[in-house]
Amino acid sequence: MLNQHSVIILYFIIRISFSLCASPISQEEKEVDSLYQNLSLFSALHPQEKVYLHFDNTSYFIRESIWYKANIVNAETLIPNVKSKVLYVDLFNQEGLLVKRNRHYIEEGMCSGSFHLPDTLNAGYYEVRAYTAWMLNFGRIPNTHLIRNILHEDGSLLSELKNVEKRTSEVPCIFSRVFPIYNAIENEEYPTKQMRTRPRINRSHPKKEKQSIEVKFYPEGGHLIEKVNNRIAFEIRDKERKVTFPKYIFIETNTNIILDTLHVIHNGWGTFDIEQRYWEVGLKNCHLTIADQNKRYEYPLPTPEKAGVALQANIDKNQIDIQIFSKNITSPLFISLQQGGKPVHYQSLGIDDHLQLSFNTDSLQQGVHQLTVFNHIGHILADRLFFVWKQEMALITLQDNNTKDKHQPYHPEEYSFKIQDKNGKSLPKTSFSVAVRDNDIEDLHYSRGNILTNLLLSSEIRGFILSPEYYFESQDSHHRKALDLLMMIQGWRRYDWQTMAGVKSFKPHYPIEQQLQVKGTVYKRRSSSGELKKWKKEVFVRCQICYPSGYTYDAVQQTKNGDFSFDVVQIYGKHPMFIQAYKTKDKIKKGLDYHNRGDAFFYDHYVCKDRVFPPQPKQYNYYETHEKELSIFTFLEQSLDQVTIKERGKIKIDFSKPDFCYDFIEAIDYMNDFGYEYNRSTFTIPFYITELISPLKGIMPGVIHICSGNDNNIEQYYPDEHLSASDKFRRREILSFKRLKNICGYYDIRDRSRFIGKTEIHSGEWIFYVNYTQRTEKEYLPDMVGDRCYFYGYAPSVQFYSPDYSSKLPDKPDYRRTLYWNPNVKTDENGNASIQFYNNSTCKKMIISAEGITKDGQPFYLNIEK
Repeated sequence: MLNQHSVIILYFIIRISFSLCASPISQEEKEVDSLYQNLSLFSALHPQEKVYLHFDNTSYFIRESIWYKANIVNAETLIPNVKSKVLYVDLFNQEGLLVKRNRHYIEEGMCSGSFHLPDTLNAGYYEVRAYTAWMLNFGRIPNTHLIRNILHEDGSLLSELKNVEKRTSEVPCIFSRVFPIYNAIENEEYPTKQMRTRPRINRSHPKKEKQSIEVKFYPEGGHLIEKVNNRIAFEIRDKERKVTFPKYIFIETNTNIILDTLHVIHNGWGTFDIEQRYWEVGLKNCHLTIADQNKRYEYPLPTPEKAGVALQANIDKNQIDIQIFSKNITSPLFISLQQGGKPVHYQSLGIDDHLQLSFNTDSLQQGVHQLTVFNHIGHILADRLFFVWKQEMALITLQDNNTKDKHQPYHPEEYSFKIQDKNGKSLPKTSFSVAVRDNDIEDLHYSRGNILTNLLLSSEIRGFILSPEYYFESQDSHHRKALDLLMMIQGWRRYDWQTMAGVKSFKPHYPIEQQLQVKGTVYKRRSSSGELKKWKKEVFVRCQICYPSGYTYDAVQQTKNGDFSFDVVQIYGKHPMFIQAYKTKDKIKKGLDYHNRGDAFFYDHYVCKDRVFPPQPKQYNYYETHEKELSIFTFLEQSLDQVTIKERGKIKIDFSKPDFCYDFIEAIDYMNDFGYEYNRSTFTIPFYITELISPLKGIMPGVIHICSGNDNNIEQYYPDEHLSASDKFRRREILSFKRLKNICGYYDIRDRSRFIGKTEIHSGEWIFYVNYTQRTEKEYLPDMVGDRCYFYGYAPSVQFYSPDYSSKLPDKPDYRRTLYWNPNVKTDENGNASIQFYNNSTCKKMIISAEGITKDGQPFYLNIEK
């Protein structure tokens, strides 16, 4: 990776190379030279990172653990050498709520960990995400709906658009994988897979939309230009976003003259060319028609633009041919080609109406390439992604060392691996992860990729890729065309060309994290109508972290421009922390005085920590929640309701399985860091929490109810004017800061996940129940001054359980689904490695999965049945 001195040298080399070019050059060319210099330097100054997780299994049951190994690499070179040293791994439930987060120290581009799935979790489809804080600065897609509903106009922290965007954006470049989590197994009946929903008082089911067909159009290069040759890709899906294959697809005029008969090439995708005969009729007089099952659907074609650039690429195994058509363009055009953010080609095109150029794939690296047509001021007129696949990868092979009578119950198993680079040279001291699982209860999902498909393809594309391994099976014309359609339809610009070229400024939300820190900003606490400001004079901040051993990390520093940052030693687990701000170092107590107004604490200082906020939850793709052989029913149709019946047929809320459950101090701390610094009382906390985590905000009216403990008497939370003085006092006692332990939430709406990412207004009503659990008197928190919160260290290391049956067999049958997991297998001096483990009581066929990446960035994988 380039250091600062190398970047400076590179800059002058680029400058000198341009100065040696033919002269004189026009002012426009000088401006373009500056753009290209910026492109060349951006990745060196701001290298992007990628993360891939290898898992021990393809599905899980409650009470099991999700085991994973993370490979963190440079996005351009795939070399596992990155500046970031802290990895975040999040577990989201089907409701789109963060239920667990692990932090790991990155060493040599690797780390590993696990999530235990306790009984308190509901079954459903869970998403595992992984990212570094630095990754969250690239390719952010703001959620305008959430911004509109959260952005304030009161001078608070949430009055600034950048602060709201930081907390509410989607970030496609992070790693994401969805798993089915089934209900816990009773009596070891593993062939039975059940996904029972938590009972709802609101028993109404969401209305099923009428089955119809949706068609989307994607002009190649991003623009459809009038009266020039254009190519358009199309995508056909039903209302559930399932791939559909209509019997007849054609382009016809409004007078029923058929211009073209179209065919689906792959996954409901295809293309058609807009030629002269289309323009003679007029595009507004044409439409795409689908005839299927005695029904007919018509879709108007996109509206063309009067001026611009159309681009066509023909992808062959050895050559990429590009045609560029322009209309009403008066300034010269230029083209750049990037791979992994690195420019590999640049030239001037002039102002010709039709241009052609070619690239030999021998001169290109494998992976996604971005072709951009632009003018001298950096305005993009067309761009296009294409993929080059050379089958350049390291090779891992397996040798079965078992006897003929293999896979006997409780018998030892042994396998050997050999790793070679793409040239056949053995690779010593190479780390990789290995999982061996029971094939009898294997789930067949559409999301089955591997480290190769992810690092080269999935991490460069927005959205779910259906069976990504398909695109690497062959290099025949059909596979190449299918892969190119994927580029045209799901193409996402991981590398923002205008930002890299300096047309748009790059202002990262998060710095590169090289160690654990406590950092943030101190503001002057405002009144309910005042503006939030930093102190004119610097103040002192004291940070205390309490360890179980009795040791306390205690540090004090003065702010710089209102900001503070404490470097924390490498610690593990969750620890109580106190953050205090005061004006004068010699008068700590005076500076920490506060006014106790009931349960609301008002200090002179508002300490807002700069935490890493998880990206917004995503709407699951249909194929992420369905198996390959069971894809005829929706999740709700597969699910069984586990209903607890009360007297007279009433349904009781199941408090044992909330949609979320937060430590009360954690909830207060999160809202504080999010930006809700004012009126921090228990009477406003439920409103803030629902605002933070509800995808229904602004699209469906809701009602909040509150209850305490397991009390069945649910009171309407707001307003409370109808309550008597004694009831108000009782509620105040219940909600006392010192007594509250947890705050749990329950959404009483069916399939809440279907609203994630939606912006349109929906009819109906959602009900949100808040349950405060209380501490016993012995657990009351002491009086505190300052902000009580927690410091989260790295996730503690947990050892995978692997039984030893060499001397004694178990008393009960062994039904382990994951037979072996080791995230850190390492080859010897000859590139060989071996593993040993014991079989369970029933397995007859095993699946062995091994994945890793070499020190020079060659991914390798193995997935084989034995």
